[in-house]
Amino acid sequence: PPAPRGPPPLLWPKQGAKIITTLSCLVDVSAITFVALFATQRRLPTAACLASPFIFGGMAVATVMLHLVLWRSWGRVMLPAAVSATARAEAAGSAGAPALWAQLRSVHFAQVLCFAAVHSLACGHALAHLPARVAAASGGGGASLAEVASVLMTVGCLPAIPLVTRVLEVGLARAMTVVNGLGLLFVALSLVPVALAPLCSAFVFAAYRGLLYSTINLFHARVFGPLIMGRTIGAMSVLSSAPLFFLQQPLFGGGVQFARAQRVLGGAVLLLAASTELYSRRNAARLRAAGPDGGASSPAA
Repeated sequence: PPAPRGPPPLLWPKQGAKIITTLSCLVDVSAITFVALFATQRRLPTAACLASPFIFGGMAVATVMLHLVLWRSWGRVMLPAAVSATARAEAAGSAGAPALWAQLRSVHFAQVLCFAAVHSLACGHALAHLPARVAAASGGGGASLAEVASVLMTVGCLPAIPLVTRVLEVGLARAMTVVNGLGLLFVALSLVPVALAPLCSAFVFAAYRGLLYSTINLFHARVFGPLIMGRTIGAMSVLSSAPLFFLQQPLFGGGVQFARAQRVLGGAVLLLAASTELYSRRNAARLRAAGPDGGASSPAA
């Protein structure tokens, strides 16, 4: 089935790309928590390490309390505006959009599912093994450089937010192409047998990961619409996580297997790039056939 025509707009349509990019990058940055906790534990004396479960438990409780405060603030301030926007969208006729099951069987969902599965597997493999690759390539002082790489891979997407936003504003089709290109560049740099090349790949990875999840989230918002994008993202996340769960450990172990895994992932990204190009061209052809009023929500728009 075709993508829904005229899905309900985002709460702030003009700022949609910027908001989604910022939120996606902040979620990516949250992974720094594990890097920081591991680095802290390495530097704690033995007595403090014994008490670390209590320290980390206290941090977990504080985090839950913060989430509760934010949740209540959202319910009081933002939820009424969101409900009002949803009611206006339904009144405008967006309730006639295809049902969730029809969306899950569409070519649009198949494309974003493959896109997410391949790139999520590449991101998971990099987060697990690239810091060790940096340490091995650097020789002396490798542990410190591995920590630097871990920090770059998590918080490095923050400076890239304006660039990511600009790419998304150009168009989703272009953004998906750039994601594929950054993925290939990251894989190539991680395989170069030069000491600083894996560290440079951490810089590329930061922008790659930030653009990846921003593109995926904006794809769901524009193609499926905000009314059901939560459910389509949930379905995609469950299905796309299966390859990461089953392949990460048995096939993509670290050490000598890293290069082989990266080559496999590079080949998968090349196939995905061809699929993305074909998908974008077919959407562009459908837009031309539908005329100026059709398919505004298409990623080729």
